[in-house]
Amino acid sequence: MINKNENIHRIIVGYLTNDISEEDLLTLNNWRNASIKNQEEFDHVKYLWENSSSLKMFYEVDVMDDLEKVKRSLNLNHQTKGKKVSLMSNIQRVAAIVLPFIILSSIGYLYWNVPGFGRLTAFKSHNKVEKVVLPDSSVVLLNKNSKIVYNNSIATQETRDVYLYGEAFFEVVHNDTRFVVNVKDTKVTVLGTQFNVNQLKDKLYVSVVSGKVGVDAYKKHVELTKGERALVSKGKLQEENLYLNDLYWKSGVLKFDQASLKEICIDLKNAFPEIKKIVILGKEVDTKVTTTFENQSLEEIIEELEIHFNKKITFNDSVLTISD
Repeated sequence: MINKNENIHRIIVGYLTNDISEEDLLTLNNWRNASIKNQEEFDHVKYLWENSSSLKMFYEVDVMDDLEKVKRSLNLNHQTKGKKVSLMSNIQRVAAIVLPFIILSSIGYLYWNVPGFGRLTAFKSHNKVEKVVLPDSSVVLLNKNSKIVYNNSIATQETRDVYLYGEAFFEVVHNDTRFVVNVKDTKVTVLGTQFNVNQLKDKLYVSVVSGKVGVDAYKKHVELTKGERALVSKGKLQEENLYLNDLYWKSGVLKFDQASLKEICIDLKNAFPEIKKIVILGKEVDTKVTTTFENQSLEEIIEELEIHFNKKITFNDSVLTISD
């Protein structure tokens, strides 16, 4: 059954609502191919979704018209009138019993698993950072193009579970129940603290600003405190020091402490998504720079870096080029 994998419900919903990532689609296909039982389960849910979106459907069913189609497909027109009436009565009775069951099953599935239809709420940011206040008063700052899903009853649940896709900064209200951020194959658990979770294509970073945070992935557990972060990548979970510019998207501040040109370029690429590629031409320089950029544009940062490193830096067609 689906319940053997807590992520499959979510992934199927994403598939049915055309809101599924390539990674989740691959997971879904692998799960379907794993057994005939899984495929039958998927087909059943898909059928309910496509045929039972509301109770209104039941009242709009034209049993007589459907009966004629069934009779034609089964070549039953040669039957006697009495048999036709009997068959019609049987089908009407079956329809009256089965259709409400299918529809109510679908509504139950929607209520329990589909954000916006019942117990779950989903919030998705697009081209700007968005603030979400959860029912337990915890605050979530969603980075661009990110999404969070949570239970409307999160404030009274034994475990305050949320599901994250993308990046978000959490300010969790402290109480006696655990707050758990589920993302990919990782669980981030706290009671009340401030931390950032960044889901990338092949990496996941958890950065702690205050308090204590537990991170579980690939059967390994680490405890993080202020100034530490965890990296989840390629089936491994490892603990690191918090990097200086992990929270640039939230603070708008880039800080460098004796950083090389290459190190600065890496942070610029992370801070400015419009930079798709960095090309460094000419001789490498040994210069190291300590500086801070606060809410400055890429053009302004480039101008200052040209002075620091005595290099020509241009940005065209998504490419940052550095030359002598």
